[in-house]
Amino acid sequence: MTDAIFFDLWNTLLYCPTKDMLDKIIERVNLVDTSYTDLIFRMRETLFIKNDMSFGQFIEGVCSERNIMRSKNVVFEAEKIWKSRLDTAGYFPETVEVLKALGKNHKLGLISNTDSSGAEYARKIGLTDYFDAIIMSSEVGLSKPDPLIYEKALFELGAKAGECLMIGDNPQADVYAAQKAGLDAVLIDRVGIHTGLECRKIKDLRGIIEVVV
Repeated sequence: MTDAIFFDLWNTLLYCPTKDMLDKIIERVNLVDTSYTDLIFRMRETLFIKNDMSFGQFIEGVCSERNIMRSKNVVFEAEKIWKSRLDTAGYFPETVEVLKALGKNHKLGLISNTDSSGAEYARKIGLTDYFDAIIMSSEVGLSKPDPLIYEKALFELGAKAGECLMIGDNPQADVYAAQKAGLDAVLIDRVGIHTGLECRKIKDLRGIIEVVV
């Protein structure tokens, strides 16, 4: 029986053009031989677990690690691009409907890898009002796939791992890491890019209702 359901935030509950913006930043800063995935992994270790770190400081750190220098103007432009991702972010059409339906009979938790601006945005638009426990990586100093963030989420929600389900769009951070922590997990794959994976998949959030019934 599923007692509690945890959700990832970005591109699970809310749309955000994260990849498009980071690709633009890589081009603007001219981070040669650096990919979107490279930046995301570095963010998990820095920006996403440090509430007081700005994106500009993150980029300066990335440049320093690569022994390259960029002007303050370039760093400022990179930070501006990053902030602009939230201008087009927002709810997926079914998000509120599904959260309201599931919240009637389940405890709901949110586990997100996000910087402080993303956490602030989620609260500003009222998304966090639907949850009984809210775990933002930048506020707890932990990020997925670290199993400790799942342990903290379970503690905050007062739930047992074996009675919980995790929903997210990242196979490693949201599915395999959750399973390793003892939770059941489902991958949300809206555009069908994750083929050949041995895990349950849904195309949108409405599919969760069939899973937990």
